[in-house]
Amino acid sequence: MTEREFSKLRRRDLLELLLSQIQEDERLERKVSAMMSRITSQEKTLNRLKDKLNEKDAQLEKLKGRLDDKDREIGTLRETLDQERSSRRIELDEAGSIAEAALKLSGIFEAAQDAADRYMENIRLLQMAAEQKYRDSRRNRSPLREAEPDGQG
Repeated sequence: MTEREFSKLRRRDLLELLLSQIQEDERLERKVSAMMSRITSQEKTLNRLKDKLNEKDAQLEKLKGRLDDKDREIGTLRETLDQERSSRRIELDEAGSIAEAALKLSGIFEAAQDAADRYMENIRLLQMAAEQKYRDSRRNRSPLREAEPDGQG
C-alpha cells in the first residue's frame, strides 16, 4: 500500500489494519516458538545420536584392537606350525623311513614282551610254591585234629 492510500484510510480501518498486523505477528511468533521447540528437540536427539555414535566408535576401536591381537596370535601360531612342520620333516629324514621307525619300535615291544613273560613266569612259580606249601600243611595235620571240632578232645 502506498503512502497516499495509507493516508486516505479512516481511523477505524487503520485500527483494523493494526490489529490484523498484531495478530499476524503473534501467529508468526507462535510459529517461531514451535519451530524453536522442534529445533531444540532435534538438537537433543542429535546430541544423543552423537553420543551413541561415539560409543559405537569406541567399541569399534576396541574390536579393532582385539582383531589386531588375534591377527598377531594367528601369525605366531602359523610360525609355530611352520617350525613344527620343519622339525617333523627333520625327524622323518632322521628316521629314514616309516619301516625303519617300525623296526625300532618293534625292538622296544619285544623287550617289553620279554619282561612281561618273565613276570608272568615268576607269578606262576610263586603260585605253584604257595599251592605246594598249602598241600604240605594239609598233609601235616593230624587226623584227630580234623575230627575234633573246636580242638576239644
